[in-house]
Amino acid sequence: DLIVGGNDVQYNKPDPEGTLYAIQQLRLQQSDVLFIGDSLIDANTAKNAGVDFAAVTTGTTTTEEFEPYQPVRVMPHIAELLTLL
Repeated sequence: DLIVGGNDVQYNKPDPEGTLYAIQQLRLQQSDVLFIGDSLIDANTAKNAGVDFAAVTTGTTTTEEFEPYQPVRVMPHIAELLTLL
């Protein structure tokens, strides 16, 4: 487990620094990561970090607004992830 906060990075989202830091700390490959978020800032962060993105529409961003980012999945609630296991 790892939490990356504002004190851990110099640049905030959508800069990929935090995501890339987490990938490095957890010794993962970008291809092993799924970034989940509910905003276009999150979608851009995933894109900038070169990782897959799944959108959750619990925020103010609509499914249609996420489409240009080609999310691997758009979910109405994050609990839907449990059905994928």
